[in-house]
Amino acid sequence: MSDLRQHASLQKCQLRAARALLGWSVADVTHAAAVSRASLNRAENDNMPTPSVKLVRLLALTYEAAGVEFTYDRGPGVRLSLGVPPEKRSSVRYGF
Repeated sequence: MSDLRQHASLQKCQLRAARALLGWSVADVTHAAAVSRASLNRAENDNMPTPSVKLVRLLALTYEAAGVEFTYDRGPGVRLSLGVPPEKRSSVRYGF
């Protein structure tokens, strides 16, 4: 998924699930996506204000580069993409 409208529709639960699926820590994501802890918290925490579309897109692109696919077939979800080598799924820094 790389369409801006699709990224804008991502839910906080999908962003949390993507990070968990990869086994990434908060530090891993903040480094890979070049965002602050506060920004990541705003993107993942249901009790925080809605994050900007720019932040959600940046996180989505970071997770997608690591092999995450965002799904909507039975509601919002995530899965690992086939064909992405395991070393790409580790907490590799992508430099976005």
